[in-house]
Amino acid sequence: MNALKAFWAAVVAHYGPNFKLPAGIGPNYYPQLYYFRFGGSAGSEWYPYCTSSLSSLPNGYGYTKSAWLNYYQQMGNYLQSLGPPWKIIHSINAAESPVDYDYATQEAADAVGWSNAFGVRDGFGSQGLSALDYVNCFTNTCPVCTTGGTHCAASNWFPLFGQHKALGVPLELQPESLSYPGDLDCSNPTCGTGNGKYSGDLPTFLYPFATDQGITDAEIYWRDLSLAYDSTNYCSISGSLCLAGSSITVDGQLSAAQQFNWFTTVGIGTSCGGSQGGGQCNYEVNINDAQGQH
Repeated sequence: MNALKAFWAAVVAHYGPNFKLPAGIGPNYYPQLYYFRFGGSAGSEWYPYCTSSLSSLPNGYGYTKSAWLNYYQQMGNYLQSLGPPWKIIHSINAAESPVDYDYATQEAADAVGWSNAFGVRDGFGSQGLSALDYVNCFTNTCPVCTTGGTHCAASNWFPLFGQHKALGVPLELQPESLSYPGDLDCSNPTCGTGNGKYSGDLPTFLYPFATDQGITDAEIYWRDLSLAYDSTNYCSISGSLCLAGSSITVDGQLSAAQQFNWFTTVGIGTSCGGSQGGGQCNYEVNINDAQGQH
């Protein structure tokens, strides 16, 4: 905790109102820093990994849910004491097996109680968004889940957004992984599983589904943004394949055939609506529609 606190303090100090690149002499980039996510487990995440193994640690170091939530609260209190000069969004995560959604419920309640240097309330968000959330929460009206349960949103984000959005706090979502155009219900075996390769069709889960529930900030994978907006680098078309592109062979996720199909259907293609490799721009239109407060 002491090491992490020192790192967080350095981040807050470094990216303050005088933040410049090159350091100290270049343009002031502080006005472009909209919000930060700090994490207590890995990167900017707050998922408690390996709880079953950690619970068996000896000499009083065994993992417990209450100890984790206390750690979350202590670190949030410390971050507030640093007076960060930008918005803060805290990750919420359900954990364990069967899934205990109460983790996320308590973390969200803590998050909206903190504020930054200007008195602006902190917010929270989930990095598990997928088309499965649409199926669970739009088709079936997902409940506030506790332990286990069916038709639950990833880390309970859907009912928690509904509960806290009236406070005007930032509410963030990130797709679980790359989108999979055309998979409207996460029927692809690698979609929406918590560690899958895909998150399903982006327009299905972004607008109006997520925006209607109060999302203020969406973190979208850059390859999905490239599919939506980049007619030059996403796919180099030859016949019915992409010979080169921004996503081919990356982590084994996309084949040349998949990339070509998505680029020339939901993507921008070589020119939207064109007869030769022209996509329908579904992704571009949906992301544009999702911009701004809803």
